[in-house]
Amino acid sequence: MAFMTTDLTTLAGLTKYEAEINNFAKPYTRKALSVAAITQLTANPDTITAITAHKSNGTSVSLVKSTTWALPIGEYVRFVTDTTANDYFSLLEGSGSFLTSAGGGFTLTLGTAPTWSTVTMTSDWQPKIDLARQMIYDMLYTTLAGKIDVYYIADVIDAITNTDALTIAAEYKSLELIYMDLYGKIGTQEIVEAKIEFYRQGFKDAFDRAFPALDFGDYGYLMSNESGRISR
Repeated sequence: MAFMTTDLTTLAGLTKYEAEINNFAKPYTRKALSVAAITQLTANPDTITAITAHKSNGTSVSLVKSTTWALPIGEYVRFVTDTTANDYFSLLEGSGSFLTSAGGGFTLTLGTAPTWSTVTMTSDWQPKIDLARQMIYDMLYTTLAGKIDVYYIADVIDAITNTDALTIAAEYKSLELIYMDLYGKIGTQEIVEAKIEFYRQGFKDAFDRAFPALDFGDYGYLMSNESGRISR
């Protein structure tokens, strides 16, 4: 499983600690793509191996491919590809049946013209959760760099079979980032500073506990090797 497509935590997971964070979400408007009947998406180049379609109601669906990708009925705000393609479609075109990925490397063409509309959504803390995952990835990379040849690190991280061991670390880092964003906007500075420091230290402790417990699958032997280092 590719690490960067793994959900280490969720918004629901964060509210176990701080239910109040949902009270600070704000409404905003954006474009959405609507289809009234199942339609087909044709990718170019045809190298994408997975697409997750995110709806305006906060749910998502994994698309199924035959020769093209079947897009079910719904109102969509984002398509995310697999990590091999490493790209996404923001669906902000606002017209037409031809979609271009954010990175510019892929296009999707709808077999049936969609309806474009403006929807009101509530901002959430998903970007902070995504950033926390990236920061954990970076910490894993740095930690592993002292143990194995950097050529193998990305594959070793993707080979982790028990990413749930990092859930608490991800929750604490997400909450630290959220309260850093809220600093000066809510409550007293002393209270928010205390929360930031609490979750910052909690993250460090949780990561330090989690790392020795990680199962690196077929690469596990590297962790038990005395030198811990391999070369090309």
